[in-house]
Amino acid sequence: MMSNNMNRNLLVFAVSAIMAASCGAPLSLSVPVEKRVRSENNVDFSGGTVAVVGISPLGYKDSVLLSSMAMGVAERLESDLGADSGSIYVYTMFSSQIGTSSPADVKYMAAYTGGDFLIVLDSLHVGDYSAVHPDERVYADGRYMVQTFVSIPYSLVMKVYGPENTLVRTLRRDSAYEWVLLSPQGLSDVTAIGKAQESLRNVFSELGESLAQELTPQWVLQEKSIYVYDNDGWIQAYYDAAEFRWKEAMDFWLTQVDPGNAEKAACAAANISVACEILEMDALAARWREKSEKFSDYTYLR
Repeated sequence: MMSNNMNRNLLVFAVSAIMAASCGAPLSLSVPVEKRVRSENNVDFSGGTVAVVGISPLGYKDSVLLSSMAMGVAERLESDLGADSGSIYVYTMFSSQIGTSSPADVKYMAAYTGGDFLIVLDSLHVGDYSAVHPDERVYADGRYMVQTFVSIPYSLVMKVYGPENTLVRTLRRDSAYEWVLLSPQGLSDVTAIGKAQESLRNVFSELGESLAQELTPQWVLQEKSIYVYDNDGWIQAYYDAAEFRWKEAMDFWLTQVDPGNAEKAACAAANISVACEILEMDALAARWREKSEKFSDYTYLR
């Protein structure tokens, strides 16, 4: 959410812009807002418990990285779902004993973990490091530094099973992670790769978090337009919106939906539509958008 200082600056700008207007026409002013955005990979976890399982061969050299990734998935989901820390359990199983190709195995994993939703990380493959030394130097910390790029390829399949052990989502990753290392004199391949290895477990935990983010709506900063008149009530409503007090702003805009003044009614209805959208009341947002369009055909209304 925006800081008070930023919001005060928005209000100062709004007042200045309105005072500079030469007539009583409304101004369209931007408000930065955070809105939860859904994606096609989102899963509705409501009302169910979640468990995470990592499957790897017995003695697999990268099993530690798989565990780090599984922990990253669990921790991010706990945060996004508002669950208690540590409430999503992580399990390790071996591919010689169990797999996702067998419905019976999936049913066993669900029963063993007790999860209504089962997230299975499988087929992790981590390739070999490579190092590249470009000729270009970059300026950092008051001097020109030598760059070394280190990358490591990886691939993974993540499957999500819902109630009744039905497969509801499959995510695949076939990519590479890259480090950019800076040094005054340059680094040898051995030194550069050694530095990359030091953070590898944290990297795979972050990769797990990025996978989990695809399963839930994420907060994204967006710019929304609010209509404002040179009027204390309209300016205060704009300020309320900038402070995320959408209910207070809507209470005022509702008083302005007067058929006797089509222009103001159209602007107020458009603002209410924005508020409903931010509050995830999409059906109401659509209705108020229609009201706005009916009140006026002004081209500046969207």
